[in-house]
Amino acid sequence: MPPKKKTTKKIIKKDWSESHVKRYNSLYNYVSKQLGLPYEKDNYLSLHKKKIFKIISDNGAWMDGTKEGYFFMVARYLFNINNKDKYSKLYSEEGFRYLQENKERTGKNELDEKEKDNFRTHEYFLNIISTFSDTTAITELQHMKQLLLKLLVFQPPLRTSFYTSCFISRRKKDDDGLHNYVYLN
Repeated sequence: MPPKKKTTKKIIKKDWSESHVKRYNSLYNYVSKQLGLPYEKDNYLSLHKKKIFKIISDNGAWMDGTKEGYFFMVARYLFNINNKDKYSKLYSEEGFRYLQENKERTGKNELDEKEKDNFRTHEYFLNIISTFSDTTAITELQHMKQLLLKLLVFQPPLRTSFYTSCFISRRKKDDDGLHNYVYLN
């Protein structure tokens, strides 16, 4: 009988993106500065899993989407340290629960609380546009701001998120196929 081959366990790690780093730092800043807890930045999530879970869950100032992001970030962090960690699964399940709640809420196409607080009517923006005077003596930045506002007001079928995530270009070669852009001829 031939000798058995040794099998080595492959360590599975999930990607840790720039978005994860920002959330990691943001949560640490909240925990250390706002709450004044003396945690070390390098290992605060792995050493204080229970406490961090409670901090995220009980924070009434954070919207569900923020909590969802934090739960998924901590789950990924713990998974990358030890993919058998039960808290990784716990954080992931809680993040998924928030994800489902957010999907259900957005499926109704209703405004959330912050959107309701900042809601302005169409006439409000038309009044702002009517205050624009001579457009020949303005800077390029002012012109772009006015253009963006006019695009949002006079072309409502496009989503606002398109305009806030796009760049404005005068050259067609700037189209990389990945990012939103507005081409000005």
